Amino acid sequence: MKVAVLIESPLQLLNANEYIKKHELEHMCDFYFLSSRDLSNLNQLYSTFSVLNLKGDIEEISVTNIHNSILTRIKYYFKINNAARRNRTLNYSLILVGNMRSIYQCILMNSFQSGKSIYLDDGNAAIYNQKMLLSKKLSSFAPFSKRILPLAVGLNANLKYDKGYLHIFSIYDNIIPKGHSYLKFEYCEYTYLNNEFGGKLLNKDLIYFIGTPFYWKKPIYNKFENYLDRVAKYYSNKSVKYFPHRYENNQQLNIIKSKGWEIINTGLPIELSLVSLKELPLEFGMFYSSACFSLYELIPNIKFRSFEIENTENLEEGEDIQNLYERYVENESFEVVNFNSSKLST
Repeated sequence: MKVAVLIESPLQLLNANEYIKKHELEHMCDFYFLSSRDLSNLNQLYSTFSVLNLKGDIEEISVTNIHNSILTRIKYYFKINNAARRNRTLNYSLILVGNMRSIYQCILMNSFQSGKSIYLDDGNAAIYNQKMLLSKKLSSFAPFSKRILPLAVGLNANLKYDKGYLHIFSIYDNIIPKGHSYLKFEYCEYTYLNNEFGGKLLNKDLIYFIGTPFYWKKPIYNKFENYLDRVAKYYSNKSVKYFPHRYENNQQLNIIKSKGWEIINTGLPIELSLVSLKELPLEFGMFYSSACFSLYELIPNIKFRSFEIENTENLEEGEDIQNLYERYVENESFEVVNFNSSKLST
């Protein structure tokens, strides 16, 4: 049995690792690293692969900062196109797909001679994807206009249903239905990572803060610093360790340093960074993050405090961010703090 693993983020690789180890597929995998954003994403993919002790050949298909130039986007498309044509003769019994919304991953997936495809979670987007699929059977998340070009050159960018079913490996057990006419779910319990968290001590004076890359529609770092000042005041009697997101820039990190917080930058996803630390915090703080859902599965009875950003329409993907806040409110382990509350006023 041969398995292809299509990945474009460290979280996707963490979830692929759980499936691989659960089904004892360690020595059967070929990995395809698709990366089109900052170089830090690619570096973290390789670091995560190494720390997880994964085995297999890696084919890298990458460009840097695809959104900066139409030429970069075209270059990436041609790289995917060439890889799809080059690998058409490869035969895989199973394909793990990191991001079902990615037209690039779908093109590559459909180019293989393969059996079943299984789709993994990719953070906050996965919640939206699965809710969409539960309400409507989709052939693709991309509009037809974006699928015309692949179709014109003989490539397929659609989702792949196996015997009428789309297969999903998900950590979001609360939205997994007991039965569905065209979706089949398997629950990801994070068995591998859970085994790494035993025996850690709880430090009631310690806060771990989960980093967020803010994609402002306009550069308004003074607004971010104002938010951070109020959070720092909230945690003034605690020691705060900050785990940056791989896409946070130096300007944002310098603001964080100025508040006296310790930055823990291991080059790994926070889920793996915590494995090497001896202590667990009183709670996890954050603005917004989908990493909290995997941490919630890994660390029972831990609390999460989210500081709600006003006017998420000023942020790229603001609607998805607002959906996250709504998800937090539904969970008793999460508390959402509004910046307009008197407790945070300055």
